[in-house]
Amino acid sequence: MLEDRFHFWSVETRVADGRIGNTQAANLGEVRGCFGATENPAVVNFYLETNLNGLAISGRGECAVVLANQPEKNMYVSRCAVPLKVASDAYAGGLLVTSSMTTNEVTFGLQTNPPGYTQVSIATIRLWRRHRSPPGTA
Repeated sequence: MLEDRFHFWSVETRVADGRIGNTQAANLGEVRGCFGATENPAVVNFYLETNLNGLAISGRGECAVVLANQPEKNMYVSRCAVPLKVASDAYAGGLLVTSSMTTNEVTFGLQTNPPGYTQVSIATIRLWRRHRSPPGTA
């Protein structure tokens, strides 16, 4: 259905009030994402692969529209959940979750129509380190 590339950026928060002060502090890497149709038009399959800080990560999951015509007409709020595989023995796996907003006029980018909304995805990646038994306790 669609293939695209996205960038993961770290954010900086203000110590005084916890608000985000810089939404593009450092580019952590590029993600290749592929979206495929399902029987339900409100749900799409999502495949991703990336290399973040030298760590090869891939995953398959799904994205779903959570709200239609919210917070304004022709705006859609969706969420994705993607279990992750990490190409490193140091990690047992992980999970990517997103909150995204799109419009009919502008699908991706920093500009929204109507203006004033964070349209790009807000994503969190959690990776779980593999526990290692101390020598002689296995």
